[in-house]
Amino acid sequence: MSRKSLENASKKSLENATKRLKIELAEITLNPIPEIETRPKSEENMFEWISFIRGPDGSVYENGIFEFELSFPIEYPFKPPNCKFKTRIYHCNINSQGNVCLDILQDKWIPSFTITSILLCIRTLMTDPNPTHPLVGTIGAIYLSNKELYETTAKDWTRKYASSKNKNIS
Repeated sequence: MSRKSLENASKKSLENATKRLKIELAEITLNPIPEIETRPKSEENMFEWISFIRGPDGSVYENGIFEFELSFPIEYPFKPPNCKFKTRIYHCNINSQGNVCLDILQDKWIPSFTITSILLCIRTLMTDPNPTHPLVGTIGAIYLSNKELYETTAKDWTRKYASSKNKNIS
């Protein structure tokens, strides 16, 4: 493929991804996701988004507000976004750098997934961790062997790092 062809293909991918992200933003604006706020970080860059996820009621993350970032590749929706928690969270499927171990963000990704479906899956992961396939093996082992310790630690981290007193979310 010639350099010109590659540039044209890259430009077309960028245009298609931008169009898709604008459509998804319009849908989220019309139908907000309950307990989640999300938006592009700036009007100039549709590829970097910031989200705030309320800890699900009844979970160890209740009363917490977790900052979460999505970085979309120009091949979106054919490639998944890079997703990362910015707020520290005690979870067997989320490591200390905020990386998330979720199959839909890796080998189970399909182009019909949307920002809404990603964020809802992340929120579900908060209530239903997968300790048998952990990203952080020690936390997964604690979850399986001493769930009370896991829950106490997760609640402590939520109070310490995700207190809603320190964050603004409507």
